[in-house]
Amino acid sequence: MSASLPYSETVRVNQIGAGLSRRLEPDAEARQRIARALDLQGLDAFAVEIEVKPTPSSSEWTMKGRVTAHAIQTCGLTLEPLPVEVDRCFSIQLADAWSPTRRRVSELRAP
Repeated sequence: MSASLPYSETVRVNQIGAGLSRRLEPDAEARQRIARALDLQGLDAFAVEIEVKPTPSSSEWTMKGRVTAHAIQTCGLTLEPLPVEVDRCFSIQLADAWSPTRRRVSELRAP
């Protein structure tokens, strides 16, 4: 059983090419699902700008971006609304889940 994500955008490897840039901005309904999943009182704004590029001389990719959001948490002492502004940059390395030294899941199942 897999967990249901409150929001996702699929990017296929063949769409990346020399690079891919996207701005992801969930609508109000998706922001409500994200807020519930993160136990927030609200998520009034949420946007992510990403850039994915192949890493030279490897089968990996680099994803860089910026996350901005206006969230409302609950204070752990008073239970009052606690507004939070988020504005963070990030950079991560992504790797293909399959490699020649690792067999695919379908190859590991008994016939």
